[in-house]
Amino acid sequence: MKMRLTVTGEKEVQAEIARMSVRYPGAFAAALYSEGVGIYNEARNRVPVDSGYLRDSAYVTKPNPKAQNISLEVGFGAEHASLQHQKTEYRHTQGQAKYLQNTMEKLSPGFLQRLATATQKNVAAGIETVTAAVPSRKGSRLRGRASRASRAVGAKRR
Repeated sequence: MKMRLTVTGEKEVQAEIARMSVRYPGAFAAALYSEGVGIYNEARNRVPVDSGYLRDSAYVTKPNPKAQNISLEVGFGAEHASLQHQKTEYRHTQGQAKYLQNTMEKLSPGFLQRLATATQKNVAAGIETVTAAVPSRKGSRLRGRASRASRAVGAKRR
C-alpha cells in the first residue's frame, strides 16, 4: 500500500521552500530527510508490535538533491504492513491501526515552517549532503516487497 501526503500552507512559505529547494538542494534534502526521520520514529512508536517484525521493517529513503522532485518515502516493508495499518477492528496490546496516517496527521501542522527553518539552518551551517541515520528500503532485509504501508513527502522544484 502506498499513500502520498501533499502538504499545503501559506503561499509565502511554499514559495520560500520551492526557492530554497532550487537554490540549496542539498540543504533542502537534508532538512527533508530530518523530517522523514521524525516521521519514521513516531510511526515506529505507534506501529502494532507482536514479534517486532513489522516495526523492524520501517525505512526512510534518502532524498536525491539532484532530482526534479526532491522527495522521500517513509514506510514499512513487511508483507502485513498494509493489513495492520488499515484494519481498525484489530485490537492491539501494543500499537494501533493507522499508525502511519495518524503520525502524518500529528506532524503535518508546522511541517512547512519546520522544513523552511531547517533548510535555512543547514545553509548557514554549510550542510549540503544527506547522511542516512535510519534504514532505507534498499538496505532493509525486506526490500522488494510489493505490499507495504508508506508515505511520500517532498517538494517539486519550479
